[in-house]
Amino acid sequence: MIRLKALRISVIVLLFTSIVPFAHGQKPVIEWQQTYGSRGRETLSAFVYCKNKDLILAGHSNAGTSPRTDKPWIGGSNFYWILRSDSAGNILREKNLGGKNLDYLTAMSATSDGGIICGGHSNSKLNIPGYTGGITDKGSDFDFLIYKLDSGGTVQFEVVLGGNRDEYLCSVFQTTDGGYICGGTSYSHPSVSKTSAAFGETDYWLVKLDSAGNIMWQATYGGDSYDRLTSVTQTDDDGGYILAGYSLSGKTGNRTIKNKNHVGYDLWIVKITNEGNVIWQNSFTGLSRESDPEVITTQDGGYMIGSTTSVQGDAKSVKKKNFRLLKLDPQGKLHWEKTYGGSANDLFKCIRQCSDGGFVIGGDSDSKISGNKSQRTLGGYDYWIVKTDSIGKMEWDVTIGGVNNDNISDIQQISDNEFIVGGTTSTDGFGSTLVKVENRRKEEYHLVKLKVMD
Repeated sequence: MIRLKALRISVIVLLFTSIVPFAHGQKPVIEWQQTYGSRGRETLSAFVYCKNKDLILAGHSNAGTSPRTDKPWIGGSNFYWILRSDSAGNILREKNLGGKNLDYLTAMSATSDGGIICGGHSNSKLNIPGYTGGITDKGSDFDFLIYKLDSGGTVQFEVVLGGNRDEYLCSVFQTTDGGYICGGTSYSHPSVSKTSAAFGETDYWLVKLDSAGNIMWQATYGGDSYDRLTSVTQTDDDGGYILAGYSLSGKTGNRTIKNKNHVGYDLWIVKITNEGNVIWQNSFTGLSRESDPEVITTQDGGYMIGSTTSVQGDAKSVKKKNFRLLKLDPQGKLHWEKTYGGSANDLFKCIRQCSDGGFVIGGDSDSKISGNKSQRTLGGYDYWIVKTDSIGKMEWDVTIGGVNNDNISDIQQISDNEFIVGGTTSTDGFGSTLVKVENRRKEEYHLVKLKVMD
């Protein structure tokens, strides 16, 4: 029997006694945290903060029964697991989705009707009328698997997208015209529901759906080698899109710039119209593939790219990893660049612009106090959250974690001085500088609410 256990901890003391004061004496404090899981393995991919202050969490689970209930899960060995909680993190309801094999939810976002659009990749044999390809009985190929849910959690439509090989989803969200965009990486040549060209071993693949989930158009972007899409955002000025990922290709296919790294992957940025036509593209060296680049639009009409970069460590033979921010202007030209990190590995995961024009960055760190990291690691990888001003100057940082690995998924600002952090924890009780959370399962969803005190 597998049961879910959620814990709520309120903290009224300073999160870390070793915190270094930054501008205006700002100090982040934990208000509460919750964990959600079974005795299986649950991985949080995304969460949404709703207008009524509820939270929707989405990821995937390999539990043999549905978490929170005694009912066996009749689907496959890995399924989409979606939770809705109140503003304090207490569970209101859950939803399990998927087919008969492996289903990994990787992206979710809110929709204008109070529901969500979510998706990932699946090699399940699904009961979708008229669908006969891509997903095989043996489950040898992955395709995009997209669900639209209304505000009550009822499935409104279900879409499978893919060709005769693998497709991996990174982004799905509602567009300004009421439709949806799905972005990821494709290994397939034109086949099944993939009709756009293939250029190399893998390509960026973008699919535009209408409000009912029907394909409107699709496009691939790439060169003669490996191109992997990791982030898509709609642009505010023209309704187009900006894509970020990494590329090993040269000036081939519809990639019009050379590989600047020569021996490794470039960070490749592509700006397109609302119909998928390329406007401009740029690339940057110094990319580490330990984590995926993300692109967001900024309040000044430009873009911010977050990624991980490899830099020389203290010893000449040692390479360490740092967060890296690249600020681009509206035409994709580099405006400024900043790195953040300590003496070991600091792996970028997410970035959001804040109401004050600054940025909050989240990632995983195993660095001690060093560089511009002000707090020690607590064991394995910990969440490391950095707040900067509008030009990248650090204002504060905070480390959250326990004795095992804790991997952040996202961070969202919910008021001028409050943030929600979401991730996956495998910690069996948190370190001594944090409140202790009982966690005797393999991995589980984890939410933390932070308040910044002056």
